Amino acid sequence: MEDQCQTFIWSDGWWLEGDQAWFVDGWRNILFYVDLKCGECKKVSDIPSINGWKYRENPYCVKWGTDIYCIPGCRDRIWIYSLDNNAFTKLDIVGLEQHQWGNQVWVWGSILFIVVGNGNKIIEVDLNRRVIVNCYIICEDDNIIRSVLAEKKIYALSSEYNRIYQFDLLTKEVKTYMLPGIKKRLFTICFDGEKFWFSGYHKEVYTWDKEKNKCTIIRFPENFNGDSRDKKIESVADNCELPVFSRAVAVGGYIWFIPFHAENKIIYIDKETARVYAFEIFEEDKVSILIKKPWGIADYLLEYVRDDRYIGLFSANNSRILEIDTKQLVYQWKKYYFSEQYLRQYYEERGGIYYEGYDPVYIHPYHMSNQAVGFRTDKTDFNSIGMKIHARLIKGIYNE
Repeated sequence: MEDQCQTFIWSDGWWLEGDQAWFVDGWRNILFYVDLKCGECKKVSDIPSINGWKYRENPYCVKWGTDIYCIPGCRDRIWIYSLDNNAFTKLDIVGLEQHQWGNQVWVWGSILFIVVGNGNKIIEVDLNRRVIVNCYIICEDDNIIRSVLAEKKIYALSSEYNRIYQFDLLTKEVKTYMLPGIKKRLFTICFDGEKFWFSGYHKEVYTWDKEKNKCTIIRFPENFNGDSRDKKIESVADNCELPVFSRAVAVGGYIWFIPFHAENKIIYIDKETARVYAFEIFEEDKVSILIKKPWGIADYLLEYVRDDRYIGLFSANNSRILEIDTKQLVYQWKKYYFSEQYLRQYYEERGGIYYEGYDPVYIHPYHMSNQAVGFRTDKTDFNSIGMKIHARLIKGIYNE
C-alpha cells in the first residue's frame, strides 16, 4: 500500500526521537506514531475529549521516557499517555481560561514550559514527577502570540505591541524589551544563534540585535519574482487580516518563513547577507486526491525540523508531507502511509467494509476526505461503480 498512496493527515507539529515520531491528528484528536525509516503510521490511541469537540484540542505532544504529554489547545487539561500501560492520566491546569491553538512547548532539562498562545501565561511542568509546578504571568495588558527558546530564556512575542517578554528559566524573572523602529504588528519569531528574526502582516521581515537593541527592516523588492504571495495574499496583507507568514524557523545558514497561503513557494533568507530567495515547490510533482483542503489551516504547516538540516512540512493543497533539505536546497515528497490494521479498524468502526486488493487505494483517500469536509461515508459509497473506477484511475497514476 505504501507504494500506491502517500496522502496523509495534518497536525500542528511532530515530536521526533531518533527514527520515531509522534503527533496528534488536528481534526480528530488521535495520537499517532510514525516509523520514519519505513514510513508506516500507526494509531496509538484516541485522546479523551470533552463535549465532543476535537478540532485542535491537543495540537502538540511531547515524549518523555515512556510518557507522551498531549498539550491542550483549547482546554485546561494535559493528557499523559503511558506507553507502559496504554492508559491516559489527566493533569488539570487550574486557572487557565479557554485559549486558542497557538500554544508552544519548550523542554529544558526535565522541565516542560507551555507558552499559552493568545494568553499571558507560561506553565511549568515537572516531567519526571508529572506535576504542574507553577503558572507565571508574563504580561498584564497584552497577549503572547509566538515564542522561542534561546540561551536559557524564553522570548515571547506580543500579539499587539512591539514588545518582547524575556522569561528567565533560572530566576523566573520577566524583562520587557521594546523593539525600536518597528511600527507594525508582528506574528512570528525565531533565533539564529546571534539575532532574532520577526515577520508580521506586511511584505517585510525584521531582525533584532538584543545586545545593541537595534532592529533592521528587510523589505522584499517590488519586482521580486520570488515573492511568496500571489494576488490573493497581496490583498490579505494590505488589509492586515492575516499575517503573511505562519511560522519562522532558523535552519542551517538560512531563516525559513512558512507562508499562510502560497501553494508553491517558501521564502528563505541568508542570515549573513540578508538576501531573499524563493524555494519553489513544483505543482506537477503532486498528485492531489482531495477535492478540498482541510478547513481552517494554512497551505503549509511546519511539522518538524530534523538534524538542523531538514524541514518537514504538510502541504494542505496536496495532503502530503514534503521534506526540504536546507543544505542541498532540494525537497522530496515523503512516503508516509497508514498501517493496514488502522485502515481496517477505521472503516469497520464507521460501518464500512474493508476490501483486499485494489480497494485500499481509494479507501485511504476517502479517509482523508472525511476529515477535510466533515462528512460521514457509509458502505454504499465504497461499493459504487464510480468509486471502483476512481480506484483504478488512482492506481494507474501511482504506478506510472
